[in-house]
Amino acid sequence: MSSQQSKHIFIIDDDETTTFMVSEILRKKYRTSVAHKMEDGLFLLKTSDVDIAIVDIFMPGMGGLEGIKKIRKLRPDIKILAISAGYSDELSPLQALAAAEKVGADKILSKPIEHDVLLKTIENIFSDKKRLEEKSIKIFNSQKIEEKETFKPISYDDRNKFLLRILYSKVYELFKIDEKNSSLPNSIIYGFEEYLNRRFGEVVYEDLNMSAEKVLRKYRNVDGSALWDKLVQNHEDYIFLVKVLVRFMICFESFQKSKGNFLIIVNKFSTSTELSEADFFTIFEALFGFLFEIVEDDNECLKLDFLLGDGTSAKIVSIENSFYENRKIFEDSNKIMME
Repeated sequence: MSSQQSKHIFIIDDDETTTFMVSEILRKKYRTSVAHKMEDGLFLLKTSDVDIAIVDIFMPGMGGLEGIKKIRKLRPDIKILAISAGYSDELSPLQALAAAEKVGADKILSKPIEHDVLLKTIENIFSDKKRLEEKSIKIFNSQKIEEKETFKPISYDDRNKFLLRILYSKVYELFKIDEKNSSLPNSIIYGFEEYLNRRFGEVVYEDLNMSAEKVLRKYRNVDGSALWDKLVQNHEDYIFLVKVLVRFMICFESFQKSKGNFLIIVNKFSTSTELSEADFFTIFEALFGFLFEIVEDDNECLKLDFLLGDGTSAKIVSIENSFYENRKIFEDSNKIMME
């Protein structure tokens, strides 16, 4: 996923023709999601990584003007593009859009929306946003210089080791014997590290850059065995954890082959001890079991697809089915061997 395609645009309009057309225009360059009611849109905006909300002004129920006000309070970081064809003979498109600007819209467009005009407007919004961010960074850095402090970006190597700490934290707890000991040898950690470096490299943080910086700085000194529990207690950090683990889990879409590759790489670079196939199934369920629970709820599936793209929950369900099928085959073959 390119940095541009990771940008997320949310279209809120009761007119399905408009949402389909706008989504088709934008989806080649950006990630898009759709809601046909303002109330549904606000519900999803609470926990999702949206960059721009495209909001129709006149909709049944809560209208766009009230919705824009709520978005401004709920998510001041989101840019808003208001669209309208006016309201019968009572209000022209220009009057409606002028009202939208007053309540907080960053840009406005009249319907029907032209292809090139829409793309150019979106590009301008992102350009304005980038300039504002650069200005904020300059102000931040100048303040740090005055305080005689230096801002040092965290390296990708540090971030991948942090991901490793997250995973090993969960695995350690799983194999824990007592407060200080685990039945899973530390030697396995080298194999885990090699696997993560090969599978992800820098890619896992490409569209999680700011979140990774924030989370890593917050938990840099947290003990490994307590890291997982700390992350799930904070809502924003939990969302970050879900995003990272979904990307990790999707590596196992071709489950049997991916399982084999995982065991080969981990065991090749581990020292003295091998990870068994039984260990793999135990670890996999421990890491991703909470994602299995999420996709059992339709509303949670909707949130997950909105957060990470349409079809994400379906992929998780497919991998979950493959996991249970493969584990049953493994357990049945072990029973036969023991008889």
